[in-house]
Amino acid sequence: MKLTKEHVHHIARLAHITVRDDEEEAFVRQLAEIVSFMDTIQQADAPSHSYKYHVEGLSHVVRNDIVAKCDDAAQELLRSHFPDREGDFLRVPAVFSDSDSSSSKSED
Repeated sequence: MKLTKEHVHHIARLAHITVRDDEEEAFVRQLAEIVSFMDTIQQADAPSHSYKYHVEGLSHVVRNDIVAKCDDAAQELLRSHFPDREGDFLRVPAVFSDSDSSSSKSED
C-alpha cells in the first residue's frame, strides 16, 4: 500500500495534530517505514500456541475514598494558583473533546 499525503492528513486529524505543508513528505516517508516494519513483524515466524500468564497469590486491593476537609487558607491558596475559575470551581483543560472540533467546548 502506497501512503499518500491524504493518509498523513487523515492520521493527523485522528491524532488531533496539525501537519504543515512542508512536513508532509517527511511524514509520508516516516509512516511508510513504520508500515513496512509492521509488515516485516507480521511475517516473522512466531509460535502457533498462545502464552498464558497467571500470577498466583494476588488479591484485588481497594481502598475507600476518604473525603477530607481542608482549612480555608489551604483552599484559597489552591484557588489562587488557578487562573480560570468560577466561584469555588476550578476550570481545567478538557481531557476528552468532540472529534469534529479541535477546541474544547464548555457546557453552560
